Amino acid sequence: MNDLQERTKNAIDSAADTAKKATGKAADAAQRGRTGASQLAESVKEGAQSTMHGVAQVAGQATEKVQEWTKEALEAAGPAKEKVQQWAKDAYDITSETAKDWSKDVTALLRKYPIPSLLLGFCAGIVIGRTLNSRG
Repeated sequence: MNDLQERTKNAIDSAADTAKKATGKAADAAQRGRTGASQLAESVKEGAQSTMHGVAQVAGQATEKVQEWTKEALEAAGPAKEKVQQWAKDAYDITSETAKDWSKDVTALLRKYPIPSLLLGFCAGIVIGRTLNSRG
């Protein structure tokens, strides 16, 4: 970015120097009279064209730099995307394994104590049913 700023500053300084020189030439030309006026106009025209050319070059370089930064940003975002996807997959896998383990533990408990499990489920159903019935 400093390189771009330096080039811009140099282009502006160059334009200012060119304008200063053109002004000096304009004063000399005015003293020489009518013939000098045409030479002055040509000189100012060349200075303006030179300045415009310098500004166009700086603008082109700035455009190239922005495109380069955009490309670099997109390239940097790729690995971040992959890391987020991997993190989500790992979280899903861990949650899935935990749910499977819990399901196996509950199934083993129900098989080991079938009658108390039925009674507990029946009582829980009554409590939930009464709670919902009393609210409505």
